[in-house]
Amino acid sequence: MKNNKTTFVVDLDGVLRDIFSQMIKLYNNEFGENLKPEDVKDYDVEVSFPKAHAAYGSSYHYFFEKHADYIFLLSPPMEGAVEAMKRLQEYGKIIIATIQPTIHNKILALKWLDKWGVPYDEIRFVGSKA
Repeated sequence: MKNNKTTFVVDLDGVLRDIFSQMIKLYNNEFGENLKPEDVKDYDVEVSFPKAHAAYGSSYHYFFEKHADYIFLLSPPMEGAVEAMKRLQEYGKIIIATIQPTIHNKILALKWLDKWGVPYDEIRFVGSKA
């Protein structure tokens, strides 16, 4: 039975959507690398993906602007994430809080949630998760 007093706030990227594996796949394909998730020690994309930084002047631009559709729409869900959200839905309201800096990224987030059937009651595009 759903408890309407309970509210769950869930992040999107890295919690529901596995953008990290998609970033590594793209980077390896384009730059001929064999990077694995355990090889990445720093979540600063400028540090962790130096060839993208050198080739495009910014790893952030390379991943999140130039290849936004590939990263944000084609990323798989984190293992067990969709099932967990379906379970949470039984117990209360789900709010997805996510930083998506452009309108295009916001649209991709909504399309991704729909594509994978992720249940939620509300989505909040925030400037900070602090």
